[in-house]
Amino acid sequence: MLEFDSRVRQFSQGVQTSVNRHALVMSDYIIENFKHPRNGRDQWSFLDHEFQIAIADEKEADMAILKCAQVGLSELSIRISLAFCAMNDYRKIAYVLPTAKFSSEFASTRFGPAIESSEYIKSVLSKEVDNTGAKRVGTCFLIMRGTSGTTAAISVDLDCIITDEIDHCNQDVLGSFASRLQHSDLKLTKDFSTPTVPKYGISALYADSTQGHYMVRHSKCGQLVAPSFFRDVIIPGFDGGIAEYRKGDERFPGVFDAYVKCPSCGGPIDYSDFADPAGREWAHKHSISASGVTKKGFQVCPWDVPKYNPLVDVLTSIKRYKLHGDWVNFRCGTPYADSENSFLPLQKEGIGWSIASLRADTLGPRRVFIGADLGKQSWVVIGVPTVTGKLDIVCAEKIEVKDLENVNLGEFLVEVFRDLLGVRIIADAAPNYETAMYIHGFLNEGQAFGAYYGGSKANTLDIYTFNESSGIVTIDRTPSFDATAKAANSGQITFRDSPGFKVMAEHLDNLKKIKVMGAETFRWVNSGPDHYGHALNYCYTAFASVEERYIRGGLSAGVSVGAIKLKGENRNEH
Repeated sequence: MLEFDSRVRQFSQGVQTSVNRHALVMSDYIIENFKHPRNGRDQWSFLDHEFQIAIADEKEADMAILKCAQVGLSELSIRISLAFCAMNDYRKIAYVLPTAKFSSEFASTRFGPAIESSEYIKSVLSKEVDNTGAKRVGTCFLIMRGTSGTTAAISVDLDCIITDEIDHCNQDVLGSFASRLQHSDLKLTKDFSTPTVPKYGISALYADSTQGHYMVRHSKCGQLVAPSFFRDVIIPGFDGGIAEYRKGDERFPGVFDAYVKCPSCGGPIDYSDFADPAGREWAHKHSISASGVTKKGFQVCPWDVPKYNPLVDVLTSIKRYKLHGDWVNFRCGTPYADSENSFLPLQKEGIGWSIASLRADTLGPRRVFIGADLGKQSWVVIGVPTVTGKLDIVCAEKIEVKDLENVNLGEFLVEVFRDLLGVRIIADAAPNYETAMYIHGFLNEGQAFGAYYGGSKANTLDIYTFNESSGIVTIDRTPSFDATAKAANSGQITFRDSPGFKVMAEHLDNLKKIKVMGAETFRWVNSGPDHYGHALNYCYTAFASVEERYIRGGLSAGVSVGAIKLKGENRNEH
C-alpha cells in the first residue's frame, strides 16, 4: 500500500503530470478516499462484500451484472462514478436510472452523502455545476439522467455509461444514450440490474457475456463450485423442490433447515464457507476474446453476501412479495417466466396451410379472421373459429412486397380476405396507414380496421374501441396482449404447423411482460423481433370483437357489429 499511498498523495497535491490516474486500482482508491456509507468515522471497506472488488477494478471491459437485491452494488456504483471523475481528466460519465424522478431523488439521497464522505471529491466539486442533473468533479462531468423522456440523451457526449436497474429503463432511450459514446476512445458501459424475465435486459446481456460466477470452495469436498438457487437450494421434506415453493410455504418446518447443496458432491455447503473470502473467487465461463463476447459478466447471488442474506431469511421473505415473480427476481436474483408474463412454448395441433392453399378453398364454407403486421415484409396470421369457441390459427406466413405480382399489398390482402369469406381483418395503421386505409376502403363497413395502440379512455377499462366509419380500432396495448397471451396459454388459441409457425413461436417468445418501476402497472416489451406477436394480437382482437355473436348467430361476411368495447380484467396485475 505504500506505493499506492504515495500516488494518492501526489494526486491530492495536484501533481497530475507525474501520475497516471487512469492506471490506479479503483478498489484501493475507493478505500482510500471514501468513508463507510453507514459509519462516517470509518473508511470504506469491502468487508462482507468482497465480491465487489473485481467489479470495481474492471476498467477495460464493458460489464453486465445480474444481481439480487440488497447486495450493495448501488453504493459501489456511485463510488465508481465519482472515482472515475477523480481519476481522469476531461471525461464525461452518465449515471442512468429508470425515471427522471428516481434519478433526481437518487442524486440527492445517495450521491450527496457519498460526496460528503470524500474530502478530496468535495474539494474539487464545482459549486457552479452541482445539481441533481449534473456535477463537475475536477475537469470531468457526471451527468444523472432518467429514461422516462425521449430527450434524456440529446446533446450529451459521453465516455462511460453506468445504468442502474436496466430492466426497468426505457430501452429505446438507452439506445440513444449508447449512441452518445461514438466519439469516445473509451466507450465503456456498465449495466446492472435485478432481472425480470428471461432473454430481456440484464438477463440477455449476461447471457452474451463472459458469465462470471463467484465460486465457493466447499470445505467438505474441496471443490470450487457455483451453486444455482433453483437447482441447489434444498428444503428437507418439501415436495416438488424449490421450484414449487410459494407464499404460505414459509411456515413449512423444513424451511428452517434449508441448505445449499454442493453441485459437485451433493452434500450441504455450510454457510461459513460462503462467508470465507479465502475460499471465494470469480470464474468466468467465457473469455472476452471468445466470438461474440464483448462484456464481462458477473452474477451476484444471495449467498455472495451471506452475512446479510441468511438462507432462511431469503426463503421466509417470500411472504412480503405480492407477486411470486418479484420474489424470484429481487431476492433470488433469477429471471422468471410463467403464463402471466410470457407466451408459453407453442404446441402444434395438426397441419396448417399456406395462404395460397387457403385461397384454393381448403377450408370450405368456414369464415376467417386475419391479423397483419405490415411493412416491406408483412406478417399475416389467419384464424378460424372452432365449434367449441376457440380460435384455430391455421396459417402464419411472411409476405414479401417485392414478390407480389401485379398487385400492391393492399390489393393482395383484399383479394385474400374475399377469397376466404373473411369476417374481419385488422392491420397496423402506424407508422404508415395507407395500406390499412386501402383495405378499409375496398371492404364492407365493419370488416376492415387499421389498428393503433393507445391507452384506455378515462374512466373506462375498454381494451378495444372500434370506429366503423373511419375504419380505426384503438387497442389498449398491455391488456390486449394480456388477453391474447391468456388465450394462447390456456388453449383458447390453437396453432397449426403452417409456413411461419416456427418463426411465430420465436417472435412470441420474444414478448415479455415486465413491471414498471415505481408503479403498480405492467407493460409488454420485446427482446427481439415480435412481428408475428402483433399480427396474432390483431387477429385475436378481430376474433374477440365478434366472437360471441359469431358463435351464437353464424355471422355472414358483410355483418356490421357496431362499436365494440371489451372489458379488461385485473389490468394492474397479471
